[in-house]
Amino acid sequence: MISTTFGYHSVEDRMWMQHQHPDDRVWLTRQHAVYVLDAMARQLEQTAPGGVTGSPAPQRAQLEHQLAMNESSKPQGVPGSHPMPGLTVGREDVKGSGPSAHRLCQSIRTTLTGQGKCSIDFLLTTGETQSLRLDRPSLHRWLKAFWLVAQKTPWNLPVQPPDWLKASLLPDAVQKMLTQPLVEDSAADDDPALPPSP
Repeated sequence: MISTTFGYHSVEDRMWMQHQHPDDRVWLTRQHAVYVLDAMARQLEQTAPGGVTGSPAPQRAQLEHQLAMNESSKPQGVPGSHPMPGLTVGREDVKGSGPSAHRLCQSIRTTLTGQGKCSIDFLLTTGETQSLRLDRPSLHRWLKAFWLVAQKTPWNLPVQPPDWLKASLLPDAVQKMLTQPLVEDSAADDDPALPPSP
């Protein structure tokens, strides 16, 4: 299984991505984050299946995203694609020697074709190209992992990703438990059957 790890290096002020060997980490800049969260996410949204039903693209993308996030991590039967990547967030050791070996991404090219095939090519300043071949559910999960790290950076990005990408992964009931204010239980103070406190 191919998993993708994203992290942020505060000294370099760059995100990094690793989906193969640790030595294959790639630097991603603020400009790349703008592209991924805007152009790439909108491209995925506009090509969401179900257009013949007349449903708006954001609504179709939201449904597809929810299904993708709840789907098990297994190959989806798309020839040439990697299995669905796991969602992991990495923390770069500032004192480590790794960052000097990272390669800088120059540009990103995304291609969405028929039959659910997705291709992400990272063109590096070294002249190399790192490529990911994913199906649509895997791309949804990849974008989610990217957003979870990008939103923690101090970049103050000029774009906002689609609402379906920003949505919490927690069930509604759990979200309510975490966000609703605590209510003090004063029943014990009002119960005349209880003896007074010493």
